[in-house]
Amino acid sequence: MEGQEPRGVFVVCSGRVKLSAGSASGKALILRIAESGQVVGLPGTISGKPYEATAEALEPIQVTFIPREQFLQFLREHGDAALRVA
Repeated sequence: MEGQEPRGVFVVCSGRVKLSAGSASGKALILRIAESGQVVGLPGTISGKPYEATAEALEPIQVTFIPREQFLQFLREHGDAALRVA
C-alpha cells in the first residue's frame, strides 16, 4: 500500500499487478502494470522511504516476497546484482 513502510520487495511469478498512486486531486493514477518476472516495491526497499504505490492484482497471481534486510544483504554480497538494480 502507498505510504506504508517498506518491508521488502515482491517478485511477480505469475499474473499481472496494477501499480497506482494517489494524485493531488484524490484520483488514482495507474503508474504501470507489473507482469511475471518483474519486481514491485524496489524504490522504497532501497531508500527506506514509504512505498510510493499501491499494488492490486488484476487476476490470480503468485508472488515471492523477499524481506528488506535479506534483499539489501544480497545486494551487498552481489555487486553485479546491485549494479542492475541501480
